[in-house]
Amino acid sequence: MSSQELFSAAVAHHKAGRLEQAAALYDVILAEQPAHGDALHYSALIALRRGDTGVAIDRLRRAVEAAPQRAVTHNDLGAALRVAGRLPEAAAALERAVAAEPSYADAWSNLGLVRRAMSDFASARDALERATQLRPDSALAFNALGGVLKALGDFAAARTAFEQAVALKPDFAEAQTNLGLLLLDQGQPAAALAPLRRAVELVPARGEAWHNLGLAQRGCGALKDASESFRGAVAADPKLATSWNALGAVLARQEDHEAACDAFTRAASLAPDSVDILSNCGLSLSKLGRNEEALAMLERALDLNPHHAEA
Repeated sequence: MSSQELFSAAVAHHKAGRLEQAAALYDVILAEQPAHGDALHYSALIALRRGDTGVAIDRLRRAVEAAPQRAVTHNDLGAALRVAGRLPEAAAALERAVAAEPSYADAWSNLGLVRRAMSDFASARDALERATQLRPDSALAFNALGGVLKALGDFAAARTAFEQAVALKPDFAEAQTNLGLLLLDQGQPAAALAPLRRAVELVPARGEAWHNLGLAQRGCGALKDASESFRGAVAADPKLATSWNALGAVLARQEDHEAACDAFTRAASLAPDSVDILSNCGLSLSKLGRNEEALAMLERALDLNPHHAEA
């Protein structure tokens, strides 16, 4: 079988998801032709999928050497370097990708994500805006752009970007969450309810989604609904100390001090170094006349932060 026939067979296995067979054939090709650019590239993608990031980066670098003007190889190298946490190198590879192919939307999007991870938000915005211009149907790019605009303090533009993301992909839980949290941050809990409720519908097993919905409901004064959402959060993830604490606060406002104390106690067991949680727990215990336990909690809070007002 010729090398071209081997490569065609490897690609067929690859497309069919038979990665072991594909990888084995790519290796056969590379044993005979170590600079075979496509075999290097495609085998690197399999290595990256397996978590063999070092192998993936090495092969992608060699693939770049074999075809230095091929934008997709630079893009995939940048993606692998990003996974490895080598952000400056990833940015350089992605810059080469967009230089080789200025209309390459995915590379602009990836470049924006890397620049965001480097806290270079202005450059990230520029790259992601270019990505959305080239791919106006990309919910992923609009969602990422919204996050960068929020970091830059351009909240109106961030809202527009998040709204575009959910309009393009209504089942995009992350974008629904980002939109809802932005609205919450802007003091609009009623507007935040719909996207955060949608996020819960999409990912009901994620405790944070229930927690975020509870925050919006609490902000609207719907304490019963909020308590149910915070209960949903801790049912989904019993280790969410912030949700136990939020549940306790809502129950305390409803004058259910026994249940509030139970929630605060659970929160304190999960976050024994949280001054706010310890203080809430101490005050709750004092409401029930459990003064020795309350004193111990409040003293612990004071030890951690002598300037904490409530403690």
